[in-house]
Amino acid sequence: GAAAVAASEATAIGIKAGTDVDCGGTYPDGITAAVAQGLLAVADVDTALERALTTRFRLGVFDPPGDSPYAHLPPSVVGSAAHLELARESARQGIVLLKNDGILPMSDASAKYVVIGPQSNDPLVLLGNYHGNPTHTPVTPADGLRALLDDRVVVSVGLPAVIGEGTWMFSDAVNAAADAGYAIIFIGSSSKSTNLSQPNLVEPATEKESLDRSNLDMPGVQLDLVKAVAKRTTTPIIVVLINGGPIDIQWLVESPRVHAILTAGYPGQEGGTAIAEVLLGRVNPSGRLPVTWYFSNYTEEN
Repeated sequence: GAAAVAASEATAIGIKAGTDVDCGGTYPDGITAAVAQGLLAVADVDTALERALTTRFRLGVFDPPGDSPYAHLPPSVVGSAAHLELARESARQGIVLLKNDGILPMSDASAKYVVIGPQSNDPLVLLGNYHGNPTHTPVTPADGLRALLDDRVVVSVGLPAVIGEGTWMFSDAVNAAADAGYAIIFIGSSSKSTNLSQPNLVEPATEKESLDRSNLDMPGVQLDLVKAVAKRTTTPIIVVLINGGPIDIQWLVESPRVHAILTAGYPGQEGGTAIAEVLLGRVNPSGRLPVTWYFSNYTEEN
């Protein structure tokens, strides 16, 4: 049928392009069909197989268990100090500065720093997708800032989940920000349920495998939360995005009330530490965006 033909053609294209391994289910039947239809030579399959198996041989997968160097790694290397530092350094290098009118780095002399937003104190969202279990609870941005600023950090999330539609907690965040030296707002997207979500509510994930986004808009009412703080206080606002795919940040870029914007991606288990270090100037943000970020209206202009 048409599906079998399409699968065989896709298989032939993939293998000839150097995609030696299919993590789905297309290759098992697709290779046989592609060869039978003359779309793929047996030599192409042999080349892909040789490369895939060579990698496994180099890793020692087929060696006796005692011969592999990986078999002798002690459990103590998991979550070791060196590996945690590597996680921190990876997060540091992935943070991208998108806007700064001079407010960054923040002064560490303020009497109060208010931390707002659904991404501010959620350890799970930092991990993104396809990850193992960390040896300890991931360091959230609120945790990272507390470690450097002690009890001068006040957390008032203002919104329990990235796709939450309720605004009843906005006032708490606004009031907390009113007399602060800085309002640091953590918003963005999510590939999993947040620890702040309530049972039986829709999963607040906005992007992941099998969940594509249909637009670039900031999910839920997160942008409204920023606007509420901007309108009802005079406190300088810094926005930190925790996200996977690009998000329309036109209002954030153009608003004079938002003084700086960082994007940290899904920075992993030590992400909160890295974000705090960047905000306070311990580390310079040197990351670069891997994709172009468009405003939502770009399709209307072309």
